[in-house]
Amino acid sequence: MFFINLFKGWFLRGWFFFDLVVGILYFILFILISFWLYRMIKNKLAGKGSFRRGFSLLGILLIIYFTVGSFVLLIFNGAGRHVDVKAESPTLTIQKNGKSLVVNKVSVKVPNGQSNGISTSVSSFEFIAVNSDTGIKEWTKKSNWQDYVLGQTNNEMIVINPKKKKLSFIDLLTGKETMTEKELYQKVPELKGNLSYEFTDYFIDKKKDMYIYGLDNHYYKLDLQNYTLKEDDSYKKIVNDHTFDHSFFQKGSLPVSSANENDQKELMNTLNEINSHFINLSILAYDSKESIAYISYQTKRNEQSLTLSKVNLQSKKINWSTTVETNNEVMGYIENNDLFIQSAGNLYRISLKDGKLHFKYEYLWNKSV
Repeated sequence: MFFINLFKGWFLRGWFFFDLVVGILYFILFILISFWLYRMIKNKLAGKGSFRRGFSLLGILLIIYFTVGSFVLLIFNGAGRHVDVKAESPTLTIQKNGKSLVVNKVSVKVPNGQSNGISTSVSSFEFIAVNSDTGIKEWTKKSNWQDYVLGQTNNEMIVINPKKKKLSFIDLLTGKETMTEKELYQKVPELKGNLSYEFTDYFIDKKKDMYIYGLDNHYYKLDLQNYTLKEDDSYKKIVNDHTFDHSFFQKGSLPVSSANENDQKELMNTLNEINSHFINLSILAYDSKESIAYISYQTKRNEQSLTLSKVNLQSKKINWSTTVETNNEVMGYIENNDLFIQSAGNLYRISLKDGKLHFKYEYLWNKSV
């Protein structure tokens, strides 16, 4: 596995920093071969040297080059080593122009040593859009750790960067910026000089309304369809109760129809009757009409995998089970009768009907396997 990943590290993967390192290595290779070719032609015209000696020299140079290059990829890109890949934003979706996309901000942490006994790492961030029908990458866009995804409209994601003091609207279909903060002020002049750059001062509701805590200590609601602004201090409760961490970004749960507290207790009792040894059991979704529950659990303590199952609560039988890799940070949602799970740097599309895996997309390599 080490040598396979080291070999894969020589390919472009859609991550800006990693591709930059690979690009520099290929540029050096081009210069090296060009210099060798120039020397070969010059010596041949001068009647010096031989092809055998020239190609022997090239072979030695390439061995040295790929040895040094692999070491560079090992250190800077983490090629051949374990790297931490995880989602850094809520999962955003869009269905438009015949396309259905899943968009996330994803990070890769590459270990680079220790300082005072503490492990250190270098992180890279990228916005990545995956076609949810085919499992193929649609686009990537360079990001950084200060980019916070506030949420989305019907067409765009809204990103704020406190360090750069920047608010931007990015097209979910293309990854291109569709509206700058300056252009927003042209549509809504009342907001100019009154926007905070703290993500906790915003909440986007149902893709159409953005609640704002302004610098003037007033609360506003911005209609994201016609860009009309309304001030009302009663919006304070909405902003305070629905911050990024508490609402939009849901770890370990699915933003779909869920059971109330009484149903939860009844469901857990039924599931314990089916198997009392489920570990870290969680109810992902509940269909009261069909008496069906979708659950996640582990079969062994401390294992790096998670089992997803569809359970018939009437017959008390498990209809299907599918296992995915996990790092204890799982996000998911249901769309078009499929379950989308994001965990351990992978995006899984699983059929709700039979548990069949449509695709597993690896964010590290930006491709399906």
